[in-house]
Amino acid sequence: MAYFANQDDNEQHERKFLHPVEDDDPYNELDNDELPQDYDGPMTYEEEQEERRRGTFRVIAGVGDFLGVIAGTALILVLLAVLISLVNWVCSDMVQSFDLLQMRM
Repeated sequence: MAYFANQDDNEQHERKFLHPVEDDDPYNELDNDELPQDYDGPMTYEEEQEERRRGTFRVIAGVGDFLGVIAGTALILVLLAVLISLVNWVCSDMVQSFDLLQMRM
């Protein structure tokens, strides 16, 4: 393990900030204070309702896509089971047919 020499233990640490640091806007992660170019001011009630409807439809579309994938997977499994059953039936029918042909000869 690396060894680093300690400084004097009696030395006081220098304060970097005089007051506690508080983030003015915790949602502004990029510290970008400029407004978007298409910003027209605060949204009206109708615009807010439209945004909520769009969000609701996006959620419904996402849930529909998820259920569609689940239903598609279930359908593929059912069709695979039917195909396996059909192949087994054809094999057993062929064996039975050849047995009947051999008995006639």
